[in-house]
Amino acid sequence: MFNLQLTQEQIEFRDTVRDFVRDVVKPAILNPARLQELPLRFPTDILEETARLGLRSLRLSESAGGAGADELTSCMVLEELGAGDAGVALMIGETARLGRILFDEAMTPAQCEMFLPMFLDDFSFHLSVAKPLPTSDLGLGYYRPGPLSEPATVNAVRDGETWLLNGCAEFVLNAPLAGLFAVFADGGAGRNGEVVFLVPRDADGLEVAGYEASQFEMPWYLGLRGKLIFRNCRVRDDMRLGEHGNALLRDDAVGGVHIAPWQQAINLGLGRAACEAALEYTKIRVQGARPIIGHQAIGIKLADMAIRIEVARTMVWRAACALDRPGIHEATGHQGLPLWAISKVYTSEAVHEVTELAAECFGAMGVMRDMPLQKYFNEATVLLGSGCSNSAARFRIAEALAGYEGHDRANQAGM
Repeated sequence: MFNLQLTQEQIEFRDTVRDFVRDVVKPAILNPARLQELPLRFPTDILEETARLGLRSLRLSESAGGAGADELTSCMVLEELGAGDAGVALMIGETARLGRILFDEAMTPAQCEMFLPMFLDDFSFHLSVAKPLPTSDLGLGYYRPGPLSEPATVNAVRDGETWLLNGCAEFVLNAPLAGLFAVFADGGAGRNGEVVFLVPRDADGLEVAGYEASQFEMPWYLGLRGKLIFRNCRVRDDMRLGEHGNALLRDDAVGGVHIAPWQQAINLGLGRAACEAALEYTKIRVQGARPIIGHQAIGIKLADMAIRIEVARTMVWRAACALDRPGIHEATGHQGLPLWAISKVYTSEAVHEVTELAAECFGAMGVMRDMPLQKYFNEATVLLGSGCSNSAARFRIAEALAGYEGHDRANQAGM
């Protein structure tokens, strides 16, 4: 049976993070003086405080020292964080995702023994994956199988019991603060020779370039990103991941970033924050001798925001439950439809509409830099076009409806 009744543990997780966001994150992030700064500083202090809650290891199994949270619980937690700051939530979510994949599934026992204690003992230790960027013609792959990403831009050459890495990886999420990188490299035959190496930050021959960790220089993306430059970076052969680990880290793998709905949970939290800000403002803004919440036009806008938020949450949670309990997907009568794609399209578009409606409730105040709505609208616009484009996601849905068998492995698995 499809059931979204929360357990007591899930409620406690949610409430703990919600209280933290209310008491710690929002007062710092929405400080009017901070909102007016140019360039806008990334809140590294808030990121570290968030990490101290144990959220970096949220997805890590209990046997490895984590919380062992499932996909639904992770989405609930990241929605709460997203209501505080989407950039912080994105970085925490990426580290939590990679922690489960790397330590619980992809690494050998020897690799875990080397890196897991570093991860657990250092709250500033984040994880990052340097992977090929998606191709620009994802949508044009409709009914045509093929790779969903370019070949790796880092080359790996075998040298005895080691490999020499040369090249660079652009736009790597978490790079400025990551202590460990999973690096996709070309072993000599394009995608057929794809190898993934575990490279610590202090490896000789690795340079992390880009913006300083204290700056958020480019407001058209969220979180901290950087460029990895490899110059004869020597990596031992035992630092390679196996093919199973490679597959888990690819975007088109079950559990990959385009499949799991955690990014849309962050987007949902952002939309909820915009809706709550608009509701609070309409209660205190007086026009026509009464608060504007009493005007029908404002009431309709607030109702439309609430409808979009509630429906989006249902889709995010359903996509999460489909990963936690695959059999539910078939039982609901939607066999083969990629719920991750439906969630991505609906949530990103709905939240963007919510921030627009919220800005209309604020009127001219909505565009002022010392007010939160300009932040929410900007971030919703970023998330509208982030990751897999909505056009490409719609093609994945169309392929599923048409019964095309080659659209992606997630659909074949019933996700």
